Amino acid sequence: MSILRQRFRRWVRDTPDRIALWSRSDGDQMTFEELGGLLDEWSRSFRALDGGCVAVATGNGIAFPALVLTLLSRGIPAALMDGGLAFADKKSLCRRLGIRHLLHRDGEGSDLGHGVRRTEIREVEIVEPPRGTALVKLTSGSTGEPRGVCLDEPSLLRGIEQIGEGMEIDSRD
Repeated sequence: MSILRQRFRRWVRDTPDRIALWSRSDGDQMTFEELGGLLDEWSRSFRALDGGCVAVATGNGIAFPALVLTLLSRGIPAALMDGGLAFADKKSLCRRLGIRHLLHRDGEGSDLGHGVRRTEIREVEIVEPPRGTALVKLTSGSTGEPRGVCLDEPSLLRGIEQIGEGMEIDSRD
Protein backbone atom coordinates (compact mmCIF):
# COMPACT_ATOMS: atom_id res chain seq x y z
CA MET A 1 0.00 0.00 0.00
CA SER A 2 1.29 3.44 -0.87
CA ILE A 3 2.65 5.84 1.74
CA LEU A 4 -0.07 8.37 0.95
CA ARG A 5 -2.79 5.73 1.15
CA GLN A 6 -1.42 4.51 4.53
CA ARG A 7 -1.54 8.05 5.92
CA PHE A 8 -4.99 8.55 4.50
CA ARG A 9 -6.25 5.32 6.10
CA ARG A 10 -4.87 6.53 9.43
CA TRP A 11 -6.86 9.79 9.08
CA VAL A 12 -10.00 7.79 8.26
CA ARG A 13 -9.47 5.64 11.35
CA ASP A 14 -8.56 8.50 13.71
CA THR A 15 -10.93 11.25 12.46
CA PRO A 16 -13.83 9.63 10.55
CA ASP A 17 -16.31 12.49 11.11
CA ARG A 18 -13.88 15.30 10.28
CA ILE A 19 -14.28 17.09 6.94
CA ALA A 20 -11.64 15.70 4.56
CA LEU A 21 -12.58 17.62 1.44
CA TRP A 22 -14.54 20.75 0.81
CA SER A 23 -15.05 22.16 -2.65
CA ARG A 24 -16.34 25.68 -2.75
CA SER A 25 -16.94 25.42 -6.53
CA ASP A 26 -19.03 22.23 -6.19
CA GLY A 27 -20.64 23.30 -2.92
CA ASP A 28 -19.82 19.80 -1.71
CA GLN A 29 -17.97 18.37 1.25
CA MET A 30 -17.02 14.90 2.41
CA THR A 31 -15.84 13.41 5.71
CA PHE A 32 -12.82 11.14 5.91
CA GLU A 33 -15.13 8.16 6.41
CA GLU A 34 -17.21 9.04 3.32
CA LEU A 35 -14.08 9.63 1.27
CA GLY A 36 -12.65 6.30 2.40
CA GLY A 37 -15.83 4.57 1.22
CA LEU A 38 -15.61 6.28 -2.16
CA LEU A 39 -11.99 5.18 -2.55
CA ASP A 40 -12.98 1.59 -1.80
CA GLU A 41 -15.82 1.77 -4.34
CA TRP A 42 -13.67 3.26 -7.09
CA SER A 43 -10.79 0.90 -6.29
CA ARG A 44 -13.06 -2.07 -7.10
CA SER A 45 -14.15 -0.52 -10.40
CA PHE A 46 -10.52 0.23 -11.39
CA ARG A 47 -9.41 -3.42 -11.16
CA ALA A 48 -10.05 -3.85 -14.88
CA LEU A 49 -7.84 -0.96 -16.00
CA ASP A 50 -5.01 -2.32 -18.12
CA GLY A 51 -1.45 -1.03 -18.33
CA GLY A 52 0.09 2.40 -18.45
CA CYS A 53 -1.20 5.61 -16.93
CA VAL A 54 -4.75 6.78 -16.40
CA ALA A 55 -5.48 10.40 -17.30
CA VAL A 56 -7.32 12.43 -14.66
CA ALA A 57 -8.97 15.50 -16.20
CA THR A 58 -11.78 16.33 -13.78
CA GLY A 59 -10.67 19.80 -12.80
CA ASN A 60 -10.71 20.95 -9.21
CA GLY A 61 -13.31 19.44 -6.95
CA ILE A 62 -13.83 16.57 -4.56
CA ALA A 63 -13.44 13.91 -7.25
CA PHE A 64 -9.86 14.90 -8.15
CA PRO A 65 -8.02 13.94 -4.92
CA ALA A 66 -10.24 10.87 -4.50
CA LEU A 67 -9.34 9.62 -7.98
CA VAL A 68 -5.61 10.26 -7.51
CA LEU A 69 -5.59 8.46 -4.12
CA THR A 70 -7.54 5.56 -5.62
CA LEU A 71 -5.12 5.19 -8.52
CA LEU A 72 -2.11 5.41 -6.17
CA SER A 73 -3.57 2.67 -4.00
CA ARG A 74 -3.93 0.43 -7.08
CA GLY A 75 -0.36 1.18 -8.21
CA ILE A 76 -1.66 2.93 -11.34
CA PRO A 77 0.18 6.12 -12.33
CA ALA A 78 -2.12 9.14 -12.71
CA ALA A 79 -1.44 11.55 -15.57
CA LEU A 80 -2.87 14.93 -14.62
CA MET A 81 -4.62 16.88 -17.38
CA ASP A 82 -6.35 20.23 -17.43
CA GLY A 83 -10.05 19.60 -16.79
CA GLY A 84 -10.87 22.73 -18.80
CA LEU A 85 -9.62 21.26 -22.08
CA ALA A 86 -12.29 20.38 -24.63
CA PHE A 87 -13.23 16.69 -24.49
CA ALA A 88 -11.83 16.08 -28.01
CA ASP A 89 -8.51 17.65 -26.94
CA LYS A 90 -8.35 15.42 -23.86
CA LYS A 91 -8.84 12.34 -26.03
CA SER A 92 -6.26 13.58 -28.55
CA LEU A 93 -3.72 14.17 -25.79
CA CYS A 94 -4.36 10.67 -24.42
CA ARG A 95 -3.72 9.17 -27.87
CA ARG A 96 -0.50 11.15 -28.28
CA LEU A 97 0.80 10.15 -24.83
CA GLY A 98 -0.24 6.49 -25.08
CA ILE A 99 -2.93 6.63 -22.36
CA ARG A 100 -5.90 4.28 -22.74
CA HIS A 101 -8.20 5.46 -19.92
CA LEU A 102 -9.50 8.99 -19.33
CA LEU A 103 -11.35 10.03 -16.15
CA HIS A 104 -13.25 13.26 -16.76
CA ARG A 105 -16.52 15.17 -16.24
CA ASP A 106 -17.65 15.85 -19.82
CA GLY A 107 -18.37 13.92 -22.99
CA GLU A 108 -19.11 10.24 -23.39
CA GLY A 109 -18.12 7.40 -21.11
CA SER A 110 -19.34 5.18 -18.31
CA ASP A 111 -20.58 6.92 -15.16
CA LEU A 112 -18.45 6.32 -12.05
CA GLY A 113 -20.49 8.58 -9.77
CA HIS A 114 -19.75 12.03 -8.33
CA GLY A 115 -19.91 13.49 -11.83
CA VAL A 116 -16.96 11.41 -13.06
CA ARG A 117 -16.98 9.48 -16.33
CA ARG A 118 -14.48 6.96 -17.71
CA THR A 119 -13.73 6.83 -21.41
CA GLU A 120 -11.57 4.18 -23.03
CA ILE A 121 -9.37 5.61 -25.75
CA ARG A 122 -9.31 3.15 -28.62
CA GLU A 123 -6.50 2.50 -31.06
CA VAL A 124 -3.74 3.68 -28.77
CA GLU A 125 -0.35 2.12 -28.22
CA ILE A 126 0.00 2.11 -24.43
CA VAL A 127 3.15 3.74 -23.11
CA GLU A 128 4.37 2.21 -19.85
CA PRO A 129 5.92 4.80 -17.52
CA PRO A 130 9.14 3.92 -15.69
CA ARG A 131 8.75 1.48 -12.81
CA GLY A 132 7.76 3.24 -9.58
CA THR A 133 5.96 6.12 -11.31
CA ALA A 134 3.07 7.36 -9.17
CA LEU A 135 2.17 10.59 -10.94
CA VAL A 136 2.78 12.05 -14.39
CA LYS A 137 2.70 15.84 -14.54
CA LEU A 138 2.28 17.32 -17.98
CA THR A 139 4.50 20.23 -18.93
CA SER A 140 5.08 21.90 -22.25
CA GLY A 141 8.41 23.42 -21.30
CA SER A 142 9.67 25.46 -24.20
CA THR A 143 8.23 23.22 -26.93
CA GLY A 144 4.52 23.99 -26.52
CA GLU A 145 3.76 20.25 -26.78
CA PRO A 146 2.88 18.58 -23.45
CA ARG A 147 5.32 15.97 -22.22
CA GLY A 148 5.05 13.81 -19.15
CA VAL A 149 7.34 14.23 -16.15
CA CYS A 150 7.23 11.01 -14.13
CA LEU A 151 7.36 11.30 -10.33
CA ASP A 152 7.70 8.45 -7.86
CA GLU A 153 5.76 8.52 -4.60
CA PRO A 154 8.62 9.77 -2.35
CA SER A 155 9.17 12.70 -4.75
CA LEU A 156 5.44 13.42 -4.83
CA LEU A 157 5.21 13.25 -1.04
CA ARG A 158 8.19 15.60 -0.64
CA GLY A 159 6.54 18.07 -3.04
CA ILE A 160 3.35 17.95 -0.98
CA GLU A 161 5.35 18.53 2.22
CA GLN A 162 7.20 21.49 0.66
CA ILE A 163 3.93 23.10 -0.38
CA GLY A 164 2.57 22.61 3.14
CA GLU A 165 5.71 24.08 4.71
CA GLY A 166 5.82 27.03 2.33
CA MET A 167 2.15 27.85 2.84
CA GLU A 168 2.25 26.97 6.58
CA ILE A 169 -0.48 24.38 6.09
CA ASP A 170 -0.74 21.56 8.62
CA SER A 171 -3.17 18.72 9.44
CA ARG A 172 -5.64 21.16 11.05
CA ASP A 173 -6.14 22.83 7.66
